[in-house]
Amino acid sequence: MAKLECDCGHLIHDGTDFLPHKADLYPDQDFDRVWTEPVDAAVAFLRLPEGERAGWLRSYFGAGAPREVRVEDVLAHILERGRSAARLEVLECEQCGKLWVQLGPREYGFQGYTPDPQNRRGILRSAASPA
Repeated sequence: MAKLECDCGHLIHDGTDFLPHKADLYPDQDFDRVWTEPVDAAVAFLRLPEGERAGWLRSYFGAGAPREVRVEDVLAHILERGRSAARLEVLECEQCGKLWVQLGPREYGFQGYTPDPQNRRGILRSAASPA
């Protein structure tokens, strides 16, 4: 998604990563799919002897899986596979504070949620980043 028009008329841009008005949401019911299963798969991959890893990759990722890749890349793909199955994107209108939550993983539609009048802006901003 490149941009979404809020009800207040403000255009919410999403053309890059690390935006202070964007976050990922994972339903609690998908905890195992998002965290436990990918971690278990990563541990299983790391425990395999090097000669068995190509076969494991084919069985996990399918016939098009790469045969020779860096371990770091394999782990990133395993973790991303679990997260992308459940991830909902959340966007905050920087003008009015309305939150827009993606209707489903890999869907384009969004549902808006209006904040209380006392809402502070920047609710999705990282706690580690300067205000």
